[in-house]
Amino acid sequence: MTSASSAAPTVFAARQIHTMDSAVPTATGVAVSDGRVLALGEPQDLVASYQGVLDTTFADKTILPGFVEAHSHGIEGGFWQFIYVGFFDRTGPDGTLWSGCKTFSAVIDRLREADAKLADPSEPLLAWGLDPIYFDGERLVASHLDIVSTTRQIFVIHASLHLATVNSRTMEEEGITADTPTPGVPKDGSGQPIGELQEPAAMGLAKTCLRTMMVGVTNDQALQNLGAIARNVGVTTLTDLGSSTLANDTVVDRWKRAVTDDYPARVSLFFNPNIGGLTDPAEAPAMVEALRVQSTDKLRF
Repeated sequence: MTSASSAAPTVFAARQIHTMDSAVPTATGVAVSDGRVLALGEPQDLVASYQGVLDTTFADKTILPGFVEAHSHGIEGGFWQFIYVGFFDRTGPDGTLWSGCKTFSAVIDRLREADAKLADPSEPLLAWGLDPIYFDGERLVASHLDIVSTTRQIFVIHASLHLATVNSRTMEEEGITADTPTPGVPKDGSGQPIGELQEPAAMGLAKTCLRTMMVGVTNDQALQNLGAIARNVGVTTLTDLGSSTLANDTVVDRWKRAVTDDYPARVSLFFNPNIGGLTDPAEAPAMVEALRVQSTDKLRF
Protein backbone atom coordinates (compact mmCIF):
# COMPACT_ATOMS: atom_id res chain seq x y z
CA MET A 1 0.00 0.00 0.00
CA THR A 2 1.24 3.47 -0.77
CA SER A 3 -0.11 6.82 0.23
CA ALA A 4 -2.01 9.00 -2.20
CA SER A 5 0.35 11.91 -1.52
CA SER A 6 3.62 12.38 0.32
CA ALA A 7 2.19 15.60 1.81
CA ALA A 8 -0.93 13.94 3.19
CA PRO A 9 -0.56 10.45 4.67
CA THR A 10 -3.22 7.90 3.83
CA VAL A 11 -5.04 6.22 6.70
CA PHE A 12 -6.35 2.81 5.72
CA ALA A 13 -9.32 1.58 7.74
CA ALA A 14 -9.85 -2.19 8.06
CA ARG A 15 -12.07 -4.65 9.84
CA GLN A 16 -8.87 -5.87 11.47
CA ILE A 17 -5.14 -5.50 10.93
CA HIS A 18 -2.88 -8.35 12.01
CA THR A 19 0.53 -6.80 12.58
CA MET A 20 2.58 -9.93 13.48
CA ASP A 21 4.00 -7.74 16.26
CA SER A 22 3.26 -9.09 19.74
CA ALA A 23 3.50 -5.59 21.22
CA VAL A 24 0.60 -4.35 19.07
CA PRO A 25 -0.97 -7.47 17.60
CA THR A 26 -4.08 -5.89 16.07
CA ALA A 27 -5.52 -2.55 15.02
CA THR A 28 -8.26 -1.16 12.79
CA GLY A 29 -6.29 1.62 11.12
CA VAL A 30 -2.83 2.19 9.71
CA ALA A 31 -1.27 5.47 8.56
CA VAL A 32 1.03 5.20 5.53
CA SER A 33 3.24 7.81 3.87
CA ASP A 34 5.47 7.28 0.84
CA GLY A 35 5.12 3.52 1.16
CA ARG A 36 6.10 3.41 4.85
CA VAL A 37 3.96 2.66 7.88
CA LEU A 38 3.78 5.63 10.28
CA ALA A 39 1.48 4.34 13.01
CA LEU A 40 -1.33 1.97 13.96
CA GLY A 41 -4.49 2.85 15.83
CA GLU A 42 -8.10 3.84 15.35
CA PRO A 43 -8.67 5.32 11.87
CA GLN A 44 -10.22 8.58 13.03
CA ASP A 45 -7.48 9.13 15.63
CA LEU A 46 -4.82 8.61 12.95
CA VAL A 47 -6.56 11.01 10.56
CA ALA A 48 -6.57 13.67 13.28
CA SER A 49 -2.98 13.03 14.38
CA TYR A 50 -1.45 13.01 10.90
CA GLN A 51 -3.91 15.22 9.02
CA GLY A 52 -4.35 12.16 6.86
CA VAL A 53 -6.79 11.14 4.15
CA LEU A 54 -9.09 8.29 5.14
CA ASP A 55 -9.23 5.36 2.69
CA THR A 56 -12.04 2.84 3.31
CA THR A 57 -11.19 0.46 0.47
CA PHE A 58 -10.35 -2.26 3.01
CA ALA A 59 -12.91 -1.30 5.66
CA ASP A 60 -14.58 -4.72 5.63
CA LYS A 61 -11.38 -6.70 5.10
CA THR A 62 -8.41 -8.02 7.06
CA ILE A 63 -5.00 -6.50 6.34
CA LEU A 64 -1.78 -8.47 6.81
CA PRO A 65 1.83 -7.36 6.35
CA GLY A 66 3.33 -8.16 2.98
CA PHE A 67 5.09 -11.52 3.11
CA VAL A 68 8.59 -12.24 1.83
CA GLU A 69 9.26 -15.34 -0.30
CA ALA A 70 12.95 -15.91 0.34
CA HIS A 71 13.55 -18.81 -2.06
CA SER A 72 11.60 -18.89 -5.29
CA HIS A 73 12.37 -19.39 -8.97
CA GLY A 74 11.05 -17.73 -12.10
CA ILE A 75 10.28 -21.14 -13.57
CA GLU A 76 7.47 -21.53 -11.02
CA GLY A 77 5.43 -19.10 -13.09
CA GLY A 78 6.39 -20.88 -16.27
CA PHE A 79 4.99 -24.23 -15.24
CA TRP A 80 1.50 -22.73 -15.06
CA GLN A 81 1.52 -22.63 -18.86
CA PHE A 82 1.21 -26.42 -18.68
CA ILE A 83 -1.17 -28.85 -16.94
CA TYR A 84 -1.09 -29.12 -13.16
CA VAL A 85 -1.40 -32.69 -11.86
CA GLY A 86 -0.14 -32.26 -8.29
CA PHE A 87 -1.71 -33.88 -5.25
CA PHE A 88 -2.79 -30.69 -3.49
CA ASP A 89 -5.26 -28.00 -4.51
CA ARG A 90 -3.43 -25.04 -6.05
CA THR A 91 -4.54 -21.61 -7.24
CA GLY A 92 -3.12 -20.60 -10.61
CA PRO A 93 -1.88 -17.12 -11.54
CA ASP A 94 -5.28 -16.19 -12.95
CA GLY A 95 -7.04 -17.17 -9.72
CA THR A 96 -8.38 -20.48 -11.02
CA LEU A 97 -8.49 -23.19 -8.35
CA TRP A 98 -7.02 -26.46 -9.60
CA SER A 99 -8.16 -29.39 -7.47
CA GLY A 100 -5.47 -31.85 -6.51
CA CYS A 101 -5.22 -35.17 -8.32
CA LYS A 102 -5.56 -37.69 -5.47
CA THR A 103 -5.33 -40.81 -7.64
CA PHE A 104 -3.63 -41.89 -10.84
CA SER A 105 -7.10 -42.06 -12.39
CA ALA A 106 -7.55 -38.36 -11.62
CA VAL A 107 -4.18 -37.61 -13.23
CA ILE A 108 -5.18 -39.56 -16.33
CA ASP A 109 -8.57 -37.85 -16.51
CA ARG A 110 -6.99 -34.41 -16.36
CA LEU A 111 -4.48 -35.31 -19.04
CA ARG A 112 -7.26 -36.67 -21.23
CA GLU A 113 -9.12 -33.38 -20.95
CA ALA A 114 -5.98 -31.49 -21.90
CA ASP A 115 -5.24 -33.87 -24.80
CA ALA A 116 -8.70 -33.26 -26.24
CA LYS A 117 -8.04 -29.50 -26.35
CA LEU A 118 -4.81 -29.78 -28.37
CA ALA A 119 -5.60 -29.27 -32.04
CA ASP A 120 -2.11 -30.05 -33.33
CA PRO A 121 -1.50 -33.82 -33.14
CA SER A 122 2.26 -33.27 -33.09
CA GLU A 123 2.18 -30.91 -30.08
CA PRO A 124 3.49 -32.63 -26.94
CA LEU A 125 1.29 -32.76 -23.85
CA LEU A 126 3.23 -31.36 -20.91
CA ALA A 127 2.24 -31.57 -17.25
CA TRP A 128 3.83 -30.89 -13.89
CA GLY A 129 3.55 -31.23 -10.14
CA LEU A 130 3.17 -35.00 -9.75
CA ASP A 131 4.51 -36.19 -6.40
CA PRO A 132 4.78 -40.00 -6.23
CA ILE A 133 5.27 -40.09 -2.45
CA TYR A 134 1.49 -39.73 -2.07
CA PHE A 135 0.69 -42.85 -4.11
CA ASP A 136 1.49 -45.91 -2.05
CA GLY A 137 3.07 -48.88 -3.78
CA GLU A 138 2.63 -47.73 -7.38
CA ARG A 139 4.58 -45.50 -9.75
CA LEU A 140 3.23 -43.51 -12.67
CA VAL A 141 4.73 -45.17 -15.73
CA ALA A 142 4.33 -45.20 -19.49
CA SER A 143 1.42 -47.64 -19.44
CA HIS A 144 -0.64 -45.12 -17.45
CA LEU A 145 0.10 -42.30 -19.88
CA ASP A 146 -0.58 -44.56 -22.87
CA ILE A 147 -4.22 -44.57 -21.73
CA VAL A 148 -4.24 -40.85 -22.60
CA SER A 149 -2.47 -41.15 -25.96
CA THR A 150 -0.19 -43.44 -27.90
CA THR A 151 0.18 -40.98 -30.78
CA ARG A 152 1.20 -37.80 -28.96
CA GLN A 153 4.30 -37.35 -26.83
CA ILE A 154 3.46 -36.91 -23.13
CA PHE A 155 5.87 -35.63 -20.49
CA VAL A 156 4.95 -35.29 -16.80
CA ILE A 157 7.62 -33.66 -14.66
CA HIS A 158 7.45 -34.49 -10.97
CA ALA A 159 7.25 -31.95 -8.16
CA SER A 160 10.90 -32.52 -7.28
CA LEU A 161 11.94 -31.53 -10.83
CA HIS A 162 14.39 -34.45 -10.68
CA LEU A 163 12.11 -37.04 -12.29
CA ALA A 164 9.70 -37.26 -15.18
CA THR A 165 7.36 -39.86 -16.61
CA VAL A 166 6.82 -40.24 -20.36
CA ASN A 167 4.54 -42.36 -22.52
CA SER A 168 5.55 -45.02 -25.03
CA ARG A 169 5.27 -42.60 -27.95
CA THR A 170 7.89 -40.36 -26.39
CA MET A 171 10.24 -43.28 -25.86
CA GLU A 172 9.72 -44.49 -29.44
CA GLU A 173 10.37 -41.11 -31.04
CA GLU A 174 13.36 -40.31 -28.81
CA GLY A 175 14.97 -43.73 -29.05
CA ILE A 176 14.66 -44.71 -25.39
CA THR A 177 14.92 -48.48 -25.52
CA ALA A 178 16.13 -51.50 -23.62
CA ASP A 179 19.60 -50.70 -24.92
CA THR A 180 19.67 -47.12 -23.60
CA PRO A 181 22.76 -46.97 -21.37
CA THR A 182 21.97 -43.66 -19.65
CA PRO A 183 21.70 -43.98 -15.85
CA GLY A 184 18.24 -43.22 -14.48
CA VAL A 185 16.22 -45.20 -17.04
CA PRO A 186 14.69 -48.01 -14.96
CA LYS A 187 13.64 -51.20 -16.76
CA ASP A 188 10.95 -53.77 -16.08
CA GLY A 189 11.45 -57.51 -15.59
CA SER A 190 11.85 -58.04 -19.32
CA GLY A 191 14.45 -55.29 -19.63
CA GLN A 192 12.18 -52.67 -21.24
CA PRO A 193 12.14 -49.05 -19.98
CA ILE A 194 9.07 -48.32 -17.86
CA GLY A 195 8.80 -44.66 -18.83
CA GLU A 196 10.30 -43.04 -15.72
CA LEU A 197 13.32 -40.82 -16.27
CA GLN A 198 15.38 -40.09 -13.19
CA GLU A 199 17.64 -37.03 -12.90
CA PRO A 200 18.69 -34.55 -15.62
CA ALA A 201 20.72 -36.89 -17.84
CA ALA A 202 17.81 -39.29 -18.24
CA MET A 203 15.19 -36.55 -18.47
CA GLY A 204 17.24 -34.96 -21.24
CA LEU A 205 16.57 -37.98 -23.42
CA ALA A 206 13.02 -36.69 -23.91
CA LYS A 207 14.46 -33.89 -26.04
CA THR A 208 11.33 -32.62 -27.78
CA CYS A 209 9.22 -32.38 -24.63
CA LEU A 210 11.95 -30.98 -22.44
CA ARG A 211 12.93 -28.37 -25.02
CA THR A 212 9.31 -27.23 -25.33
CA MET A 213 8.92 -27.06 -21.56
CA MET A 214 12.15 -25.11 -21.08
CA VAL A 215 11.03 -22.51 -23.62
CA GLY A 216 7.84 -22.09 -21.62
CA VAL A 217 9.40 -21.80 -18.18
CA THR A 218 11.88 -19.15 -19.33
CA ASN A 219 9.65 -16.87 -21.40
CA ASP A 220 8.19 -13.48 -20.46
CA GLN A 221 4.86 -15.00 -19.46
CA ALA A 222 6.61 -17.08 -16.81
CA LEU A 223 7.74 -13.94 -15.00
CA GLN A 224 4.29 -12.34 -15.25
CA ASN A 225 2.79 -15.51 -13.77
CA LEU A 226 5.33 -15.49 -10.93
CA GLY A 227 4.21 -12.02 -9.90
CA ALA A 228 0.55 -13.05 -10.03
CA ILE A 229 1.22 -16.12 -7.88
CA ALA A 230 2.97 -13.92 -5.32
CA ARG A 231 0.06 -11.48 -5.28
CA ASN A 232 -2.47 -14.28 -4.80
CA VAL A 233 -0.81 -15.45 -1.58
CA GLY A 234 0.08 -12.04 -0.15
CA VAL A 235 3.77 -12.03 -1.05
CA THR A 236 4.94 -8.50 -1.79
CA THR A 237 8.68 -9.25 -1.99
CA LEU A 238 10.09 -12.31 -3.69
CA THR A 239 13.47 -13.57 -4.76
CA ASP A 240 14.72 -15.57 -7.67
CA LEU A 241 17.52 -17.83 -6.49
CA GLY A 242 17.82 -19.27 -9.97
CA SER A 243 19.29 -16.07 -11.38
CA SER A 244 22.81 -17.29 -11.90
CA THR A 245 22.46 -16.52 -15.61
CA LEU A 246 22.41 -12.80 -14.86
CA ALA A 247 25.71 -12.93 -16.73
CA ASN A 248 23.44 -13.23 -19.76
CA ASP A 249 22.08 -9.87 -20.99
CA THR A 250 19.01 -11.62 -22.41
CA VAL A 251 17.99 -12.78 -18.93
CA VAL A 252 18.57 -9.34 -17.45
CA ASP A 253 16.49 -7.71 -20.17
CA ARG A 254 13.68 -10.21 -19.64
CA TRP A 255 13.45 -9.30 -15.95
CA LYS A 256 13.57 -5.59 -16.76
CA ARG A 257 10.69 -5.99 -19.23
CA ALA A 258 8.62 -7.89 -16.68
CA VAL A 259 9.16 -5.99 -13.45
CA THR A 260 7.75 -2.57 -14.27
CA ASP A 261 5.96 -0.15 -11.93
CA ASP A 262 2.74 -2.15 -12.09
CA TYR A 263 4.34 -5.53 -11.35
CA PRO A 264 2.51 -6.95 -8.29
CA ALA A 265 5.64 -7.62 -6.20
CA ARG A 266 9.16 -6.40 -5.56
CA VAL A 267 11.85 -8.78 -6.83
CA SER A 268 15.40 -9.40 -5.61
CA LEU A 269 17.67 -11.35 -7.94
CA PHE A 270 20.66 -13.23 -6.55
CA PHE A 271 23.78 -13.98 -8.52
CA ASN A 272 25.91 -17.11 -8.40
CA PRO A 273 29.13 -16.54 -10.33
CA ASN A 274 29.98 -20.24 -10.36
CA ILE A 275 27.22 -21.28 -12.77
CA GLY A 276 26.18 -18.19 -14.61
CA GLY A 277 28.11 -18.13 -17.85
CA LEU A 278 31.22 -16.55 -16.36
CA THR A 279 34.50 -18.15 -17.33
CA ASP A 280 36.27 -16.37 -14.48
CA PRO A 281 34.34 -16.00 -11.19
CA ALA A 282 36.68 -13.17 -10.25
CA GLU A 283 34.74 -11.04 -12.73
CA ALA A 284 31.59 -11.37 -10.64
CA PRO A 285 32.00 -8.37 -8.27
CA ALA A 286 32.38 -5.90 -11.13
CA MET A 287 29.42 -7.48 -12.92
CA VAL A 288 27.22 -7.20 -9.84
CA GLU A 289 28.20 -3.55 -9.41
CA ALA A 290 27.23 -2.88 -13.03
CA LEU A 291 23.89 -4.61 -12.51
CA ARG A 292 23.10 -2.80 -9.25
CA VAL A 293 22.92 0.57 -10.96
CA GLN A 294 20.11 -0.81 -13.15
CA SER A 295 17.98 -1.58 -10.09
CA THR A 296 14.60 0.09 -9.60
CA ASP A 297 12.16 0.35 -6.72
CA LYS A 298 10.61 -2.93 -7.86
CA LEU A 299 13.63 -4.80 -9.22
CA ARG A 300 16.86 -5.21 -7.32
CA PHE A 301 19.99 -6.81 -8.77
